[in-house]
Amino acid sequence: MAGESDGRRSKAGALRNAQHVLNTLRSIDPDMTMQQASTLVAIFILLQEESPTIKMVVKSTGLAPSTASRNMRLLGSSALFYGADGKKRRGGLGLVNMYQDTEDYRYKRIKLTPKGEAALATLIR
Repeated sequence: MAGESDGRRSKAGALRNAQHVLNTLRSIDPDMTMQQASTLVAIFILLQEESPTIKMVVKSTGLAPSTASRNMRLLGSSALFYGADGKKRRGGLGLVNMYQDTEDYRYKRIKLTPKGEAALATLIR
């Protein structure tokens, strides 16, 4: 009996955590797609160990490289896209920056902007 109750509490806690993540991502941009959210969360996870590359994000999310690159532009600041309202938008969310790897110029690495750092801090509270 007690084990069953603990299991339900554990599941409820996991679902509350998921709800917190979704609410936080929605507060960043109500039009954020699940692919963009998945990309951002993958970046947050990968950044705990190193500065990730797009290739690492592709492997982590299972997205096609072209989709991951598009999501990076949308999460960064160099996007031109149509919002849910059908209006053309320019800029992106400003959460991440990409920079050239100094040791291997074939790779671009990802880092968080101050806005991205604030979003991560909110998620892990």
